[in-house]
Amino acid sequence: MINCTIVILTLNEEDIIANCINSCNGYFQDIQIVDSGSKDKTRDIAEELGALVTVNVPKDRFIITEQRNWALLNLKAENEWIFFLDADEKMTNALANEIRVLTNTFREEIGFWVAPKCYSEGKWIKHISKYPNWHPRLVRIGNPILVGGTWETFKENKKVGRLKNSYRHDLDLRSLEHWLRKHVSYAQAESAKHVHFARKRRLRNFFRRFPFLRLLLTPPYLFIFKLGFLDGKAGLNYLRRILIYEVLLYEFMKNEKSDIIAQ
Repeated sequence: MINCTIVILTLNEEDIIANCINSCNGYFQDIQIVDSGSKDKTRDIAEELGALVTVNVPKDRFIITEQRNWALLNLKAENEWIFFLDADEKMTNALANEIRVLTNTFREEIGFWVAPKCYSEGKWIKHISKYPNWHPRLVRIGNPILVGGTWETFKENKKVGRLKNSYRHDLDLRSLEHWLRKHVSYAQAESAKHVHFARKRRLRNFFRRFPFLRLLLTPPYLFIFKLGFLDGKAGLNYLRRILIYEVLLYEFMKNEKSDIIAQ
């Protein structure tokens, strides 16, 4: 088995958690769930598949980086390294073997970036998803070095590296209703971060000064400049969801800026 603990954050994931755990079984002995208070059968299914379940319900709003940092500090993992997966993601054979080699050798890094391969309608949408789009996923336990709220990153001035292989992220496993609820919360969190930045830095970032331009330019940027048209129908369909998110973000940013002006 690989000397790495898998940690999966969950909240009402009963319909997809088995696929995520099963993609890790056979490679990793220590698979742990950090659940935010599921009301469905997520925890029961995870335990039946051999995962260890810990419940940590956030006091306020769920923030990915805070929950993952909590795991890095509080879980009793069997290994020195933790790899984070979401319930709609899967481990791949190539990535598991790369982690096996890495964790069996001395490394100075305390974290590693990993780029997912994003799938929509069963097809890898390489261009629309801006592959490689790096995420902080492999972290040495005891190092709560994730920041950024919803869109996490490593703290500055930390020694980190990059892995060559990817995990799989299926973007459309859940219903549109679930996707909308999730991305409304993402847009709220991102808008608050942008407005705070703009207020402190006097809107010197162009797109934070003019958020409607981001809304207008994102589709042609992804579909033409990033060659998203090569992803075919699957890419075009997911581009519609990206545009929905950009509309949500624009509306939240506009409202929060209006509130700041009113103050």
